[in-house]
This record gives sequence, C-alpha cells and structure tokens, in this order.
Amino acid sequence: MRSQKLSISDIAIECGFSNQSHLTKVFKQQTGTTPKSYLQQSR
Repeated sequence: MRSQKLSISDIAIECGFSNQSHLTKVFKQQTGTTPKSYLQQSR
C-alpha cells in the first residue's frame, strides 16, 4: 500500500473490498487509523 500511488478506491478493489468505505472501516478497526492517514504518514 505504501509503495503504490493508487487511490484508496483502487486499493480497496484490488484487495477485494466492494468499496472504499468498507476498506476504511475494516482498516481503521485493525490499525486505529484510516488508510488515508496511514498513506500520508508513510509518504
């Protein structure tokens, strides 16, 4: 996720989620942060 320049929506689809909202919900439950925040901190 960190090394790619894909949108969160594209990442969600590539990971098998039906949409960005579902990825964000699951990601935040597992990590305590949103995918957007995670990407901003790691770039």
